[in-house]
Amino acid sequence: MTQVVIDTNVVVSANLVDAGPSAAIFRLAVHQKIIQMCISPAVLAEYEEAAAAEYLITGNTQHFSQDHAPTRIITPRDFIERVVPRLL
Repeated sequence: MTQVVIDTNVVVSANLVDAGPSAAIFRLAVHQKIIQMCISPAVLAEYEEAAAAEYLITGNTQHFSQDHAPTRIITPRDFIERVVPRLL
């Protein structure tokens, strides 16, 4: 199972709009189908760090530098289109 940190804006979007990539990612995490949502003290403090997860999924990629190795910063749409097919 792939571990991911889901940014606050993705969680909010998933709760506001039932359709779309944010809602799909959140459902995958909630039902623990192919991804596991990681929570850490840093995540609880506005997800400031990526808890050594493989991905930090966010609609605000410009707010995160790309130096969170090994965590990749990725948008909800890119995650659904590029990563989920490989996980299935």
